[in-house]
Amino acid sequence: MYIGADGIRADVARLKPKKFWAELIKYARNKDKEFLFLAEASNLWSEPVSKYALNTSVSDLFDAGFDGYLGS
Repeated sequence: MYIGADGIRADVARLKPKKFWAELIKYARNKDKEFLFLAEASNLWSEPVSKYALNTSVSDLFDAGFDGYLGS
């Protein structure tokens, strides 16, 4: 089904740092200001997936430029 929107859903977006997403989103929006970014994330996911992994918060993902999120 075509809804006339372009964008991505970023799986496990919290594993990348806020700075990474901010730079990527800024770059994409310079090309297409209406490109949609949806993060797979949740405020309920408070533990990192491993002791070596990042756990970027939902609020930081929004600060980086995400338009929304999906998760539990």
